[in-house]
Amino acid sequence: MALFKTTIFTVLVPGMVMVVVPWLALRFGWELAVLPVGLARWAGPVAIAVGALGYLTCALDFAITGEGTPAPIDPPRRLVTGPGAVSSAAGGSPSDSARSRGSGA
Repeated sequence: MALFKTTIFTVLVPGMVMVVVPWLALRFGWELAVLPVGLARWAGPVAIAVGALGYLTCALDFAITGEGTPAPIDPPRRLVTGPGAVSSAAGGSPSDSARSRGSGA
């Protein structure tokens, strides 16, 4: 279910910024800067692709590892601290919390 909700959030929030806002800008005739043909013109699409890949990696971690979504209204149940890494809400690593439970503390 978290993966479905993350997909909906991704379409609605980042999708609006990446698709609808530029479309509205073009529709209402805003002048956009156009770079001359060359290496600099490819900087934007490369930056967008890298950013989208980073976002998708984080969104999947939120949904699969954290069992939640990037939306503030439905945050992950477990704290996701990096690609594949999960930490306890107290700030320690999962192994730290397991050790403290085993020691009777």
